[in-house]
Amino acid sequence: MMKLTGCLLLALAGYGAGCWRLGQARRRFTALQQLELLLGRIRDEISFRALPLEDILLLLCAEPGFELLDLNSCTQLRLFCLPKLFTPEERTALQPAFAALGQGTSTEAGRILTYYQKRCAAFTARAEKELDKAKQLYRSFGLCAGLLAAFLLL
Repeated sequence: MMKLTGCLLLALAGYGAGCWRLGQARRRFTALQQLELLLGRIRDEISFRALPLEDILLLLCAEPGFELLDLNSCTQLRLFCLPKLFTPEERTALQPAFAALGQGTSTEAGRILTYYQKRCAAFTARAEKELDKAKQLYRSFGLCAGLLAAFLLL
């Protein structure tokens, strides 16, 4: 009876690990969507309202919809660091968008932010494809791995 219980627990642990990985893929996809929206909002605030960066940061911190980006821990928009949800490739490609803020005119900032928003859109599209695969694979793979481990222990 103990072995059967242990096998069941291994199978459930595998399924749980698959669910956790699926949740991570969903969070990364959502974070990329939020970043894409954030870059567009910063561009619009600079281009259309000519707000200073400090005011833009305060405005964005007060708005819902950017929770995964953890804007509240940022003191200056230029020093914003992307969270660890993003892959190293994404962080390397998108981080310079924030360092470039405040370096030139509003027109230049708008062009730079448009470029990085398009880069972010490409990463978002790729993450969406990965999420679709994850929905099909992670839970069932985790369950199969747990069952395989249980059978090996029998």
